[in-house]
Amino acid sequence: MTSVIFEKRKQAFRSDKHKTRGGKWAVFPFTDAWLMTRRASAWSDMLTEWRNCFTPGPNCYSFPGVSLQTPTSIATPLHKTALHASSNLYELLKNTLEITLLAHTTSEVKKMKTFLAATISFLLFYSTAAADDRQTLLNERLTYYAAYHHQGVPWYYLAAIDQFERNIQPLRQDIEKKDGPLALTIPDDRWFGPLHPDQSNLSPYFIEFFGGIGQDVNGDGKADPNDPEDIFGSMADYINSYASFNEALNAYYERKESVSQILTIAELYQQFNTLDLYTHVFPLHKNYLYSYRSTWGGKRGWGGRRMHEGTDLFAGYGTPVLATTFGKIEALGWNDYGGWRVGLRDIHNVYHYYAHLSSFKEGLKQGDIVKAGDLLGYVGSSGYGKEGTSGKFPPHLHYGMYIDNGKNQWAYDPYPSLRKWESS
Repeated sequence: MTSVIFEKRKQAFRSDKHKTRGGKWAVFPFTDAWLMTRRASAWSDMLTEWRNCFTPGPNCYSFPGVSLQTPTSIATPLHKTALHASSNLYELLKNTLEITLLAHTTSEVKKMKTFLAATISFLLFYSTAAADDRQTLLNERLTYYAAYHHQGVPWYYLAAIDQFERNIQPLRQDIEKKDGPLALTIPDDRWFGPLHPDQSNLSPYFIEFFGGIGQDVNGDGKADPNDPEDIFGSMADYINSYASFNEALNAYYERKESVSQILTIAELYQQFNTLDLYTHVFPLHKNYLYSYRSTWGGKRGWGGRRMHEGTDLFAGYGTPVLATTFGKIEALGWNDYGGWRVGLRDIHNVYHYYAHLSSFKEGLKQGDIVKAGDLLGYVGSSGYGKEGTSGKFPPHLHYGMYIDNGKNQWAYDPYPSLRKWESS
């Protein structure tokens, strides 16, 4: 039964497009691979179902870019222009279908299936606002995140854990880097239980007996640690077994910094209601004069000999300082080294450090959520002393980036990123 429910929800959420720029919506509950494997005799029903998906209905549940109409349809609000485009697309598909159904031989059917799939692929990209590979990838991820909303676990909880795992895998040698759109991997000792004698035995009953959290979510009789459905369903149930998301994360990761990072990612996904938080901007307003070069690794003497962990961007007093990305204000206030400073945490386990400000944006406070380009404060020359110290060096923004791998956090050179953001 669980497998049937999941398949219906997955069919409803698996789409090649979600909300596009300009407010247009276009959702198609099928993929090319699914089209090419479906029998030609069933395509008429498929197109009818797809056509009906554009009719809003009751009992809709809201997710980023989609609305689920119980049990399997997608209610999709469309602007008139998008609706007109979808109508034209439907007519073209209908005409193509009629040609396809006239084919009698297997080879003819195969050729027409390929042609129809190619036609759909082309129109999906050009009948609405442009959607790049990243958006398609994010939509595929959302399929799995959203499928377990009915268990009481918001999609952004699972998305945050998956993103955290994706962030740390390239930075660690003790964990495997997972290929594909999904990154979440549950360690064997947690999946099977620490005393499980035979990890080739995927029986959910044995796993439960030995204290593992792995479950058979898709109903195939196996609790497979490599099956995305089993993985995300098991993680959702694990979260539900605790009083709060915070408590579940503390029990699972046993590191407060990791828990804080995941909670931040979840907050950002919830706030902006999208997975697409990849926009970056230059930290200084480009209408003002500024100059900078790579100052990473330079010697610093105040407060003891140390290495310069960042890039200095020189600009006049009062030059606006901007958030380089979507993030949460993790630190705000005085630091004897950095003066008036802001610390911003993003969805990529990166901490963005802005130092030597003259002042902050009015009303900005710790815990605030900001988007790329939001005003944080103004360039100054504060720091190198007790609170209020200023003028010991020319006005500039010290910008630093620190990345966390789930065990440690360290600084890395922000100069290449600054050059890229400046030119974009």
